[in-house]
Amino acid sequence: MLKKMYDILRDKSEGYNQMHFLLQTELPAIIRIMEKWGDSQPEWASALLYYLLCESCPVSETHKTSMEESGAVPETYKILTRLIKKLSSKPVSSMEEGEKEEAEKLILNRILLLMSESMIASQSDKREGQELALEKISEAERLLESECEEEGRWKEMPENIFVQRIRVYILKS
Repeated sequence: MLKKMYDILRDKSEGYNQMHFLLQTELPAIIRIMEKWGDSQPEWASALLYYLLCESCPVSETHKTSMEESGAVPETYKILTRLIKKLSSKPVSSMEEGEKEEAEKLILNRILLLMSESMIASQSDKREGQELALEKISEAERLLESECEEEGRWKEMPENIFVQRIRVYILKS
């Protein structure tokens, strides 16, 4: 079910309508499943969390109203944030030479979390929210820059990191 959700979300044209309905009915079950994964999460889990986090955020008044109507609870946002922070908690600096793939995954998780927080903050109609959004996306940009500049981490930038770098620049603009 979760892999299907991820595939639906990637097809943005029709995916969001299907996903909105699915989130209204299945989000508690989805969260329980993802909490059970622990460290054995599939490679697409952090991206799914990122979409769910953005989709379930209780920031704007419109969104709060739709959440109340759908029966979704703001606690969902806190749980999803906690899950994605847990995914990105291991320090990259402690990685051994042979763990470059794991380091890449951790960096991407951190970037996804910062991008989610930025997108959520940007929904605010207050100046503080907009400033927080810019601060979060700037932090993601600094993280990307520091990882790309770190000598010897990668012979060439992994495609996933390159894609996130483009997304960060788009969000920042």
